[in-house]
Amino acid sequence: MSAVAIDLSRLPPPEVLETLDFEAVGAALLAKFQEFWPDYDAPLESDPAVKLIEMVAYLALLEDARINDAIRSVLLAFASGAMLDHLAGRFNLARRVLQEATDDTAELLESDDEFRIRIQLAPETLPYAGITAPGYRARALAVAPEVKDVAALRRGEGRVDVILLGRTYDGLVGPGTVALVAAAFDQEEAIQLTDVLTVRAASIVHYDVAVTLQVGSGPDAALLKAEAETAIRAYAAARHAIGRPVYRRGIEAAAKVGGVEQAIADMEDVLPGDAGAAWLETLTIETELAA
Repeated sequence: MSAVAIDLSRLPPPEVLETLDFEAVGAALLAKFQEFWPDYDAPLESDPAVKLIEMVAYLALLEDARINDAIRSVLLAFASGAMLDHLAGRFNLARRVLQEATDDTAELLESDDEFRIRIQLAPETLPYAGITAPGYRARALAVAPEVKDVAALRRGEGRVDVILLGRTYDGLVGPGTVALVAAAFDQEEAIQLTDVLTVRAASIVHYDVAVTLQVGSGPDAALLKAEAETAIRAYAAARHAIGRPVYRRGIEAAAKVGGVEQAIADMEDVLPGDAGAAWLETLTIETELAA
């Protein structure tokens, strides 16, 4: 029942985008100028004509960059902010409000990245699509802003599990959120007639990581330690999703920053299963001089 969405970050740049190359534009302009003035065959950097050509090349590059930005702004992989909101309007989709505004704080809306994923899922909710795994995911995400990830898993004999992962702390969602999402599937058109749907929280697999950084005598060990911690936590946060393993080699690769010659992680690969999510509980980093 699972479906793999296209990873938009891996799509090649569209062919309509111009390559921004100042030297190439300047050379083309100079060649055209020499067509009009064949006797001009010894351009110097200080020549006023060359300076004018460079200025025109710069302005042409700015215009190409503006056109590139305009093209990107209407592509789902690159759109952001208000333009992404307009793209979502095609599916009658609005950003989720993650936290209501108060007297002291503005409302907190879902990020561009999360919204982009929901827009990508939106066609699965259209009537002609039937009820697909992405359709189940889209409906669950739409009704529960406190949920950041959803998996729809077919277990056989018509049984479908909808698994929820929250956005706070380790991602464990409470009974109220499970009941809210389950209620969204009470309507007849919300599920396939042959499906028996169960909504439940993801199982959270807590894990600890101890990393030893081998550094040379030159780099600041404290600085490298701080950079490695930031990189490891970023990797762990990216892997905090349903069914996504955390690999020891991934931790070590993330930790190998700057002047770190080798990073050794004391851990086993964390395999949370298709209905679980891995959560980094504690992180310990030590440094030692490389041999």
